[in-house]
Amino acid sequence: MDTVTDIYGPYYQEKGRAIPRKSSLSPSAAKLWREMEMAAHAEVYRDGPTEATDAAVERLVADPGCSWKRSTIKSWIRQHYYK
Repeated sequence: MDTVTDIYGPYYQEKGRAIPRKSSLSPSAAKLWREMEMAAHAEVYRDGPTEATDAAVERLVADPGCSWKRSTIKSWIRQHYYK
């Protein structure tokens, strides 16, 4: 079985960077991230309300433990759910 180092090691070595080993999100922001993922999934696959996803994104952006911008989160949602 390949390890993270086996898969990503050469890329990070080429760039001269260490492989990130922990999330940039605080525990509270990580919980909000999961809620945002569930809202986006429900919106796309179960015809859920767009407002729920928007509200989840706003809560995540407002959390001091999240360094992501609203535009970056929206882009992430588009990349992962609207391919």
